[in-house]
Amino acid sequence: MNPCDISFRSEEAGDGVSAEAVLAGTLCLMSCAMQSGSTRYLAKIVDNLDVLAACPELSREMRCVCRRLAGHWQCAPDGTPLENLTKSAGVH
Repeated sequence: MNPCDISFRSEEAGDGVSAEAVLAGTLCLMSCAMQSGSTRYLAKIVDNLDVLAACPELSREMRCVCRRLAGHWQCAPDGTPLENLTKSAGVH
C-alpha cells in the first residue's frame, strides 16, 4: 500500500483517519495472526506498518519502530508458521 493512499486526520479539518486508528487495527491484526497461527494477515500488517512508518503525525522514534516491525513481519514467507517467526524475532 502506498502511504499516500491513507489520508491522516488533520487537527483543523477533522477528516481522514487517525494514526491511532491505524495502529489499533494493526495491533488487532497482529493479535489475530498470533492466535490463529495463520499467515493470511501478514500482508495487511506489513502494509499498515509501512503506512505508519511514513505518518508525519508520529514521532521519529515511533516511525522507526514501525519500520523495524514491518521488516520482522515481512520476513515470514507464506506457509511459515508464525511460531517460527516469533522465535526468530525474539517475541515471547
